[in-house]
Amino acid sequence: MKILSIGNFSNPSWDGSRPDEEHIAKALEELGHEVIRQQREDDNLNTGGTINTGQTDDVDFILIAQWGDYPVDMITNLKKTFDVPVVYWAFDYQNDGQEWHERLIKGADLYLSKRIADSKYPNWRWLSQDFAPQFLDKIESGTKDIDVLFTGSYLPWATERNETLKAIDDNFNLVIHSVNSWDGFKDVRPPIMDEGLPELYARTRVIISIDHTIEAGYWSDRNAQIMACGGLVLFRHVPMSESVFRNNIAYFYNKEDCLDKLHNLLQPQFIQLREEYSRKGYEYAQQNLKVTNRVMDLLTIVGSIL
Repeated sequence: MKILSIGNFSNPSWDGSRPDEEHIAKALEELGHEVIRQQREDDNLNTGGTINTGQTDDVDFILIAQWGDYPVDMITNLKKTFDVPVVYWAFDYQNDGQEWHERLIKGADLYLSKRIADSKYPNWRWLSQDFAPQFLDKIESGTKDIDVLFTGSYLPWATERNETLKAIDDNFNLVIHSVNSWDGFKDVRPPIMDEGLPELYARTRVIISIDHTIEAGYWSDRNAQIMACGGLVLFRHVPMSESVFRNNIAYFYNKEDCLDKLHNLLQPQFIQLREEYSRKGYEYAQQNLKVTNRVMDLLTIVGSIL
């Protein structure tokens, strides 16, 4: 198939990492499809045209990535130019009620997100964004010099995450890598992205995964990336996550449960348990949680409207 993909291909994501759109485009190409990359800031989007090809009459569908600054009439103009389905994929959490987001949902033939709350939209389908880039893999490290690790931004509204991590910081040796500051925490370091993750995870005994919102069906790609590098995930359970990650990660259910499980997992007598979680998670992620897996899910869902 030929896919016109509109999003960010030229610039880093907000956190400095490689954008999801490029990971997805490369995975589509590896599966034998042709991808026309349309950078989201290009003026041609005002008219529905593209700058990357002069042969767009045989495009099979259009894939639009979330962004708040598309031209208001972009989808209308695209539909005048291309008689094909328009798919809007919100990779990350997006609150409903945002004008730009609601406009993209309304204009698309198919809306994909990982929020069960979005089931109110008639064109919605659930698609998780829990993929690891193809290049992520484990490396061997002789030293585990980080007891507990969290990678992520400080967000003031993420009260459960902030309180849980503060309790961990008070009781254990917690290292946070973040794009912004975590005031009051003992050891906060600059962010590490993309190819730097395997070494970071290899040095860590337990990696905390807790999202900024606790909502059924929603989780970030943190778990998949950690597992693909052979790290041990201790994840704040949310409904539906067990159907994806199964027993290949460790779950916690509240702050007190997290502290109890961390205490046990860090004991020397539980090193075999840590290694078993790491091994199972790694094997599962390499087979099921890479970007190619999610792209195949995408194509299966899109097939319902082609």
